Amino acid sequence: MAPICGDNLGFCLILSGKWDVWALNFRGNAYSRRSKNFSTWNPSFWAFSQDQFAAFDIPANIKYVQDITGQKKVAFVGHEISAAAMLGLLSEHTEFTPETVDPVVLMAPSVYLANAKSLLHFLQPYGAVALAAFPHEFQLQKLLSLLGLSACKGEVS
Repeated sequence: MAPICGDNLGFCLILSGKWDVWALNFRGNAYSRRSKNFSTWNPSFWAFSQDQFAAFDIPANIKYVQDITGQKKVAFVGHEISAAAMLGLLSEHTEFTPETVDPVVLMAPSVYLANAKSLLHFLQPYGAVALAAFPHEFQLQKLLSLLGLSACKGEVS
């Protein structure tokens, strides 16, 4: 019988029996408010950026998961800011290769491309139109199938 995972990708991955799931919490959320150096009233507590997530937070978390699990390669699934931070990490840190992080699944990365000069920047609107031709459910279900999660038959969003 297929596991019931509802619309939570993390639970779906766990219930598939094929993946461990480690939830990354960036600075600034409820779990990071017990800083040893700063009060939440101190502006320095809030002085961090997406670039720092890419440079420090994601690499530290990847290393932590590798150390605890003993696995050299980890998968990464990111949504919005974590997806954008992973794009920053992969563009700046060449030590993160397919031998260490694979697959990398990025959903709705929040990025700003106004200053981009690459061909990708100019082709992006056409790619968005092409993706819009397919229902989002099809795209996500296809992604889950590629990840080996065909057991998740329920609607996933």
